[in-house]
Amino acid sequence: METTQGEQFDAFFVPTSGFAERRIRDPQTGTQRRVWTPPAYRDEPVDQDQCTAAYQMARNARGELMLGACGGKARALAALHLAKEFRNAALVTMSRFDPPVDQRVIQELQLPTEQYRLMSDYLRRRLQAGGVSKRHVCEESNSTTIFEALIQMVRITAEQNELDKNDERDELAWYRVGFVTNNYNLPRAQAMLDAICDPAGAAKKLPHLVPKLGRGYQQVLNIGPPQGTSFELISAEEVLARRSARYARIIEAAEECAPYRRRSALEQAGATQIAEGTYGAPSSL
Repeated sequence: METTQGEQFDAFFVPTSGFAERRIRDPQTGTQRRVWTPPAYRDEPVDQDQCTAAYQMARNARGELMLGACGGKARALAALHLAKEFRNAALVTMSRFDPPVDQRVIQELQLPTEQYRLMSDYLRRRLQAGGVSKRHVCEESNSTTIFEALIQMVRITAEQNELDKNDERDELAWYRVGFVTNNYNLPRAQAMLDAICDPAGAAKKLPHLVPKLGRGYQQVLNIGPPQGTSFELISAEEVLARRSARYARIIEAAEECAPYRRRSALEQAGATQIAEGTYGAPSSL
């Protein structure tokens, strides 16, 4: 993976990670309703053995561990550190989340409405609360997967660089762009990014995913990445461990737990399937 030491970054993209099913009891009727919340941003542990402040591995209503929820808070914290280190870089918060709960239910149960916004908005507000300037943060609120988020990164960067062509100061273009994710996600995300940056590679390596994409996503794949820009994956764990001994200990402990190891194995298997052209097939990850 690439580190963030050295040359200036122009932008960081920060995708969110995972949702957990919750059962909310109606105080008037006593009945329960199903809702989905972003557990990766909760600070309190939900399981003494499987949860840390940086990873928030939550369980759903059936007691099953929501593996996809781990690591989301680490991405947000890493983005805060990166914003302080690279003060002129833009931050793009990502991901869409349409909860299966309407506003009437939210009002009836007096639920915190911030849990039911788009995840890109949720993350943006968390970064601003941490001290990131509003003018440095923007949202991408359409992607629902890492694959879509990576394509959106390429699209937005190309549009930004197109704006720069009409700016004589050459200050708008993004030449070095980082994508903040987790260590366990790096193999699969890198395989996807490599395919996206190869105009002929995506359809060949991801034949089961590309046909399902909307027209806008497919257009980005056909055009390819903007010339002169490098896209790099950034490990949230590496950023945090380099800046805090406390988080280094948390991350070391989290990486030893069974859910993390299972997730890492699944991600590595996904990278292998991408290389083989079988990723996304009915029997794959």
